[in-house]
Amino acid sequence: MPGLQTERVRRSLRTFLFCLGMGLVSAGLLSHQVRAQDVPFDTKNPVFGAGCPNCTLNASGLFVQQALKLEGKDIRLCETCTGPNGSLYIAEQRLPPPLSPARIAAGMPPQPTDPVMFGATSSLYRIGWAYLGTHVYAAGGPYHSTGAHPRMRAIALIEAPIYIAAAVHAESDIQSLDDVKSRKGLKISVGLDPKQPTIEQTLLDYYGLTADVLAANGDTIVPENTDSADLIISMNAAYNPTSENRFWPLATAKNKLRFLALADPLRAKLAKDFWLSEAMMPRNYFPGVDKPVATVVRLGHLIHARDDMPEQYAYELARALDRHKDLLKYQFIQMTYNPKTVTQTGIIPLHPGAARYYREAGYLK
Repeated sequence: MPGLQTERVRRSLRTFLFCLGMGLVSAGLLSHQVRAQDVPFDTKNPVFGAGCPNCTLNASGLFVQQALKLEGKDIRLCETCTGPNGSLYIAEQRLPPPLSPARIAAGMPPQPTDPVMFGATSSLYRIGWAYLGTHVYAAGGPYHSTGAHPRMRAIALIEAPIYIAAAVHAESDIQSLDDVKSRKGLKISVGLDPKQPTIEQTLLDYYGLTADVLAANGDTIVPENTDSADLIISMNAAYNPTSENRFWPLATAKNKLRFLALADPLRAKLAKDFWLSEAMMPRNYFPGVDKPVATVVRLGHLIHARDDMPEQYAYELARALDRHKDLLKYQFIQMTYNPKTVTQTGIIPLHPGAARYYREAGYLK
């Protein structure tokens, strides 16, 4: 009974902190990034940071949830814990952000009222920057020291290929990205972020499409995923029919497009700077891909936690993902569990519990 009472007190405290944070948000006294650090890891029903029901990261959340369920463990999904701050929900044990009025109206279930304990990210370069405390994470990081923040730790890399794609309309006289600099008055659909380096900005810079050149040519940057643009660049080329990720399937059904290859030196730079892999987009992946297209691809989704996740829980989590990897074929995006790459988590070290499982399974020496 004392243990039960202690758990009730902890839950009451977490609920109080969440309600207090939401009250401060409503009053405009605190940003929506509410923090609740130093809460012991909840092994009974922890919160997993995933994406909204239409986001690719939600597929990882569902996979983890289903795999653990078969092992007798429950987790709750935060379905808005994504974006540039996605990994920080875990690193700083932030409370799930409140749902927007639009998402409430759409019928999304209420958010959990406990801190986020572990989760998934597809922006592997961003979590690397956070771990090192560089770029936009310089003020709060690094998240690898024992000072203000427990260390980030990786559990598994689940392969989920998402290609970086560039395309023009089939009637365009642009035959390669080298041609773009000499053209005038183009509408270029691309997403940029002045606060941090991006894959798209690196691509534009490589082909000499600086702000001055674009201005001199009379070119216009239009919103990302505008299918009427003369040149379309997107880092979300996944054949995914969900409403937030179906741009390319819809654009290629509506328009006759031609996909352009990236130069080999650019592919090598993108792979190095943004933890991508050089790859060929396969023929017929989308209409208009009439031959393999040289590009780069996101490696996948990194399941990660903090080093205060109990070692046994991390061990059982890694084991559950391996035991039930067949569940991946039922998710709404293409994902693969590859024993040869599941431990390739970049600069984010494996959690000791996960590493112990992989050594026993023969995936790690």
